[in-house]
Amino acid sequence: MRGIVKENRRDPRGLLVEFMNTHINNTIIITGGMSKTSPMISAEEPKSGLLIRSEIDRGIAYISRSAIRDWLIKGGSDYNWVSAHLRNQEFYWKITPVRFCQPTAGS
Repeated sequence: MRGIVKENRRDPRGLLVEFMNTHINNTIIITGGMSKTSPMISAEEPKSGLLIRSEIDRGIAYISRSAIRDWLIKGGSDYNWVSAHLRNQEFYWKITPVRFCQPTAGS
């Protein structure tokens, strides 16, 4: 007798959390200062190339699309499947192209 085989896919939220934890050194964390009159306050600066910008006060994180796509593919997950499931869940997930500035020579 054959049993039902369920496809081995990981939870999209878990994958997102794992990506963010894996790339904590590539994250800038912003707290406050998001108005035109007050300066931006950086609670934590990235230790290497910037992939994630987390704005604590606004509850928003900007993630490099190419970085998460490449990371998912390398781990054997389908980027389109993960994106679709995150969009269908109760938290907001919008894919937008975000270009992070890289440090220039001498800065």
